[in-house]
Amino acid sequence: MRSSGAQLTRSICNVVWCRSNWSSARSPGYGRSQPWMFWYVSHMGLIEFLQTNWAAVAAAPWVFVALVVFIGGGGFAAGRFISGERIATLNERITKRDETIADLEKRLSPTPVPHISLAPARHPDGVYQHGEQVGVVKKADLRLAEGTATFDAISSEGMFNQDQAFEYREWRLIVLQMASETSATLSGKHFRTIYQARCKILGKR
Repeated sequence: MRSSGAQLTRSICNVVWCRSNWSSARSPGYGRSQPWMFWYVSHMGLIEFLQTNWAAVAAAPWVFVALVVFIGGGGFAAGRFISGERIATLNERITKRDETIADLEKRLSPTPVPHISLAPARHPDGVYQHGEQVGVVKKADLRLAEGTATFDAISSEGMFNQDQAFEYREWRLIVLQMASETSATLSGKHFRTIYQARCKILGKR
């Protein structure tokens, strides 16, 4: 009876070992025909044992069932653990591959070229009309809350038109009134200066 029990245990262990190897063999690169070979050899051994020792099994059926459940469950858990480790390893490799691809795509993406304005920088005290400098101001007093600006003087070479709007820095203005005006001609050039020019701020240019 003891010999039959030992043989029964060995046969059940063979089946469990077959199940564990089948779980491991499901991973890529492992031969597909080997799990079925294990299953055939182990199960044929169990069938032969049951045929020759049926009386012993029938005398203690719950012992047989308990051994099958205990050892079979352990083998199944071991197979699941091995498969879980391999799946985790594959997932880690996939994550590293995705990170490498993202890094390469970032390196290969074109770097945006900053916009560089080719227009010449404006004079900080310059007065502009139609995109061209027509004069300069002296002692600007901007009062944004009142919407006005006062200049001690606006000097030009005769190109400044006080009846039209002009640009000063980021503002558009127009002359409302002036205190006085002087003009002179030197070397064929006409110079003109208006003093205490009070202007209205029309808004940003």
